[in-house]
Amino acid sequence: MMLDNLWSYCWQVAGLIAGGLAVIRMLRVARPLLFLQVLLGVVLLLPVLQRWERPMMVLPAGPVFAPMAAPAGDWVRVNQPAVNWPVVVMLVLGLGVAARLIWVLVGLMQLRNLRWGAEMVTGDLGVSAEVAGPVTFGWRRPVILVPPAVMAMPSAMREAILAHERAHVRRRDWVFALLEEVILCVLWFHPAVWVLVGRIRLVREQVVDWEASRAAGSREVYVDALLAVAGARMQPYFAPAPPFLRRRQLASRIQSLVEEGDMSRFRLLISYGAAVVLTAGLGYFMTTSFPLAGAPQIQRQGITVHGAELVFGTPAVYPATARRAGVEGPVTLEVTIAGNGEVADARVISGAQELRKAALDAVLQWQFKAGGGVAQVVMEMRAPAEDVRRPKTKVVAITVSPLITGPLAETLRTRLAPFVGQEVTTEMSNVVRRLDSTLVTGIEAKRAGDEVELRVTVERPGTMGGGISVPGRIRVGGAVQAANRMDSTQPEYPPLAKQARIQGTVRFNIGIDRGGGVVAMEVVNGHPLLIPAASEAVKQYRYKPTMLNGQPVEVSTQVDVIFTL
Repeated sequence: MMLDNLWSYCWQVAGLIAGGLAVIRMLRVARPLLFLQVLLGVVLLLPVLQRWERPMMVLPAGPVFAPMAAPAGDWVRVNQPAVNWPVVVMLVLGLGVAARLIWVLVGLMQLRNLRWGAEMVTGDLGVSAEVAGPVTFGWRRPVILVPPAVMAMPSAMREAILAHERAHVRRRDWVFALLEEVILCVLWFHPAVWVLVGRIRLVREQVVDWEASRAAGSREVYVDALLAVAGARMQPYFAPAPPFLRRRQLASRIQSLVEEGDMSRFRLLISYGAAVVLTAGLGYFMTTSFPLAGAPQIQRQGITVHGAELVFGTPAVYPATARRAGVEGPVTLEVTIAGNGEVADARVISGAQELRKAALDAVLQWQFKAGGGVAQVVMEMRAPAEDVRRPKTKVVAITVSPLITGPLAETLRTRLAPFVGQEVTTEMSNVVRRLDSTLVTGIEAKRAGDEVELRVTVERPGTMGGGISVPGRIRVGGAVQAANRMDSTQPEYPPLAKQARIQGTVRFNIGIDRGGGVVAMEVVNGHPLLIPAASEAVKQYRYKPTMLNGQPVEVSTQVDVIFTL
């Protein structure tokens, strides 16, 4: 977006300057210095004077919005471009600005040295062999410096030159020249700005020529003075100060003096008014044709927050029980926000019973703008539209491991039998967990036409470490242990889960040995289609050894693996 805005701004500036210069040329405005100076100011303030486009980003209906935060300690691989062009461009622009500023500062220091080393003839006139031509600078105490060759000229020419420099002093032109240098520092990269500043400097000299020729009392003498300075090859000093003559401007300045004619006040007002109107119209055209783009406006459909600013939130999954019951509608919650913006507490005020838990679980993970307080959230819970490309999943068989025997095996077969022929849900895993929390469910999926056939196996965890809670193994909080992760393993999103648009969190209790490897693992909860991929990822986790009294110890902790689409 930054490069696009820079490109649009360059086109706006180019069009506005080209149009402004064309307008004053077409209207034949004499010495349009004020118009050109205002045009330069408008160019500098153009980003502020226009309305930026802010595209509307409408997030899906329901509480699925914003980025989901990854658990602490997890690393995410992102494919970055080989060259970060926005950074490169900003670096080049910044170096150009710095170089121009250094040039201006060095010039100001040299002007100060010239003033100190000059031989002052009067209070504001000095002679210095270090300057190649007449120059004027200074704000509170302006000074005119001339080379000895000027003082050796006939008195009429010398007075004409000094009349020119005193006109600059009277008009405070050095201040405007310095401001132009600062603008060139900022917009050094745009050739149209250099053209405009060059035009301003020419017109300023033409205005001062007109005043100086009148003060000298003779246009011919003043033209002779210009030619004499040009013939003596008195080059302008490079410092930021308006010189008496730039050789490339000589013809234009003499032509302006020879063809000089005063415009009537009425014609001047009409010309200026027409120039302003035409240039303003052109500016409107350029800013609408090449608009600047601001941050998008985010509109969250189905989410209303009163009393706080929402930063991001985790998705709220529409409950399968609510889908089967055909329940939809709003859920209103009261949220207590901590000082850091996290949700400290939340309670449901109103809403259908089938929707309350999903809404509450989602809100507890939200992040608000820091500051604390109490907010009210209204979440419109609607059943998501069915995707015609979404494959249908069906449980075709449920097998209980031969290692599970006795009444538990019979109870499992009885409780799980109703799920055969149905779509797989987390409720099936919950049934198993309620009967025996140490059991896990495995799923084998096979595509059959437009359906996905699932074969579910209920078994005890493998032989990894013999369990989570063992003597000598200490318990460490999930967030604390996550900070000690050394690897960046990410789970591979199961293709069938992706096709079915299934997302969520799989939670594990794991045991970690003294070397930091995972040696035991059990599933706490999670969608059956996501559990195998999450398990494979967690098995590869590596942690820094946990030290107790200077000795490494085994650890048990909790791990969340998050799947989002």
